[in-house]
Amino acid sequence: MLLLVCAIAEEIERFASQIQIVQIQQGIWQTQDKKAIIASGGVGYLAMALQLSKIGNKYGISKILFCGTAGIYPETNINWETIGLIKAKEVSLFDTATLLGHSVYAQFMDKQPIKATLDLANDVQALNVGTALSLTVNTQTAAKIAATYNVQAETMELYAVAKYAQNENIKWGALLGITNIVGENAHALWKANASKTYDLLARWFARHWSSLIV
Repeated sequence: MLLLVCAIAEEIERFASQIQIVQIQQGIWQTQDKKAIIASGGVGYLAMALQLSKIGNKYGISKILFCGTAGIYPETNINWETIGLIKAKEVSLFDTATLLGHSVYAQFMDKQPIKATLDLANDVQALNVGTALSLTVNTQTAAKIAATYNVQAETMELYAVAKYAQNENIKWGALLGITNIVGENAHALWKANASKTYDLLARWFARHWSSLIV
């Protein structure tokens, strides 16, 4: 069974409204054909990890697809305004305070990226994604993150999904809509562009849903 998970319900509700789903508990729905679970996990690494722990293996999940929005790091030679949707090639976890020399890694944090294992359509570009423990709002820091960790896009939840899938030995992938460049104006740009990005996600899922739930 597919688990389609996002941070906030708005990221997937436009597509979910086109298929028949039934709420089975807070923040979790199941398609009536029982081929997929749809869940919102909350914003941030910890919230997503906690939601995934609630879902556990009780629904017989065999693959996970994360969907949501992301920002493009500066100085990556990628036009964030035109790229539209991307898929994750791999995801890395980092802490900005550590990068800047203000802290050290906690033992629970992995330093190796996790490669995506769920095959997605080739109609979107594959990029390396970083999961930040907090939103990056400084352009200089964002550029340093991209160079240090070899990442092109930032999310706040994806590493939790990848790590859960790795631990459970199930396939995972991510489809992300690009809403902004990472830096001082990230949140304002996200607010301005989120709605049209949700439409892009809905149209992609409408095209590919039958292949995802096989």
